Amino acid sequence: MLSRHPMRIRLRYGRKTFFWEDRENRTTVLAAPPSSAPPLTQYDILQPSLDEFLSGGRKILVVAPDVTRPAGLQVYFPLLLRRAAAAGIPENRVSVLFANGLHRPLRPPEMRQILGLTGPTSCSLLNHDCRDATALAEAGTSPRGIRVEINRSVIEADRVILTGTVAFHYLAGMSGGWKIVAPGVASEATILDFHRLTLDEGDRVDIGLTAGNPFFEEISSLGRLLTGRFYLINTVLSPEGRPEAAFSGPVAEAHARGCAYVQSRYRVPIAKTSQAAVVSTGGYPRDLNLIQAHKALASGLHALRPGGALILLAECGDGFGIPDFLQWFSYDSPSTLLAALRKRFHPYGRTAWSIMRKAESHRVLLVSSLRPTDLQRMGIVPCASLRDALYYCRSMLASEDALYVVPEGSRILPFVPAAA
Repeated sequence: MLSRHPMRIRLRYGRKTFFWEDRENRTTVLAAPPSSAPPLTQYDILQPSLDEFLSGGRKILVVAPDVTRPAGLQVYFPLLLRRAAAAGIPENRVSVLFANGLHRPLRPPEMRQILGLTGPTSCSLLNHDCRDATALAEAGTSPRGIRVEINRSVIEADRVILTGTVAFHYLAGMSGGWKIVAPGVASEATILDFHRLTLDEGDRVDIGLTAGNPFFEEISSLGRLLTGRFYLINTVLSPEGRPEAAFSGPVAEAHARGCAYVQSRYRVPIAKTSQAAVVSTGGYPRDLNLIQAHKALASGLHALRPGGALILLAECGDGFGIPDFLQWFSYDSPSTLLAALRKRFHPYGRTAWSIMRKAESHRVLLVSSLRPTDLQRMGIVPCASLRDALYYCRSMLASEDALYVVPEGSRILPFVPAAA
């Protein structure tokens, strides 16, 4: 949805909200069309096919995302427990494995909050540790020859319910589906090997792109290694963080429906690219740290011409996301960092390389809680306020340019439609 008239724009920053009034009538807000449908209830999300899947089962493993990837489980997980009990699977035979990937382990209160648990539970709540060899088992070999090691509980479980959310992803094209298994509950070696595929694939690795994307294809190939015992519940969240759509059933089929929904609703056409844009991640937890906030940066740059300026609002209350992220910015250029990553790869080094390239091709201004000197080292312009950043950007706008504003940068993908 494009809106071009005087307006008061709401932009989230951490758990706060900024209100900015456009007084110059040069702003174009990029957002999905408003929906009149109410948020889904737990009964809308859990379809009858779930009961069929649970029938005859003895134990359930639910694979859930960590705190950086909200998926609305708090809405439906309590009902899932009741549906499992009705199928003869009591709560003490339900385990939840949190797909931490390379992220830190979750604390017990975070686990309970994600699942919407308010009272005692006899469920087993487990953190995945990608470096714990005793918790890992080999699932097979991917089409590109990658040895796939995942948490052994996924291989050994009687019934596995994969959860998560479908959204644009700057490497995989789309999140959701099998991605919660790898990289979510994979070994560190498998996580590194999957991400390494994104280094040399050029335009085939991009946000919203799945066809020909080697990362997406390798993730999807898990369906040929892991068969028969898997059921998917993927949601799409509204800006308020409530499920607005849900897709469940066999993994590949349900995920494809979710991807089609996101592509049709959250790809926003623009007449032409501009020279400046303001992008909010959508607030916490999407701006929990810079590694997470970078995803909104990747999307927002699709609205800009090369050399344009992007203002990113991202509090980054947890810093960069990992303690030693700045080490990757000791390299003097993206090309020298790329050469180092080819010798010794790391996914967060890959994220640093992506940020370096964006800061080289565009002017990136960041309003955050991060130290200005650290941002300058990264090639990013630190700004104390949105007003300061806007003062800089307005001088870059040509007379015919609109200032694009993206209040939900983590979910919106601007694009210029191809000529007929």
